[in-house]
Amino acid sequence: MTIQDLGSIGELIAAVATVATLVYLAAQIRQNSRQINHNTNSVLGSVELETTRLHSDWLLSVAQSSELSRLWRLGLSEPAELTEDEEIQFAMLIGSAFYGIEGPFRQHKRGLLSEDSWAPMEELIARYMRSPAVLAWWARREVPFSRSFSEYVDSKIPEDPVESTTGSIWSGPTA
Repeated sequence: MTIQDLGSIGELIAAVATVATLVYLAAQIRQNSRQINHNTNSVLGSVELETTRLHSDWLLSVAQSSELSRLWRLGLSEPAELTEDEEIQFAMLIGSAFYGIEGPFRQHKRGLLSEDSWAPMEELIARYMRSPAVLAWWARREVPFSRSFSEYVDSKIPEDPVESTTGSIWSGPTA
């Protein structure tokens, strides 16, 4: 066997090793891609679960307190009936509700909250913005929200809120 023959065998071994390495790397990339997809789906699922839990907790806190329920109902339907202290409490309830929506809004903008999970929040904002009391609070709000969220909520204000306020905030307009 000559040096040239040994060189040819060496080239063949190098070519086979290169192909084997490429096959191995392709398998590793495929496995890593699956793991990344799995992790991404897990994170997205966690974000959606947390969003649902936070909003559910807020609703539950109002539902479990007859005082907060009364305050919420009066504030939405007959804000003139609220005392000065109750007006402050009602404003804080609304602020809390909007803070609870701003987080999911940011997650949705980042692509971490699906359209399917964001749609109920979007509808809730639209319903809130049909309430004269919420509109009044929004116009004079003293709590800061991000510019993008504020602009988004502003876009949900009905052109003619007077006509859009019939019906319940929970069921939508009846007119």
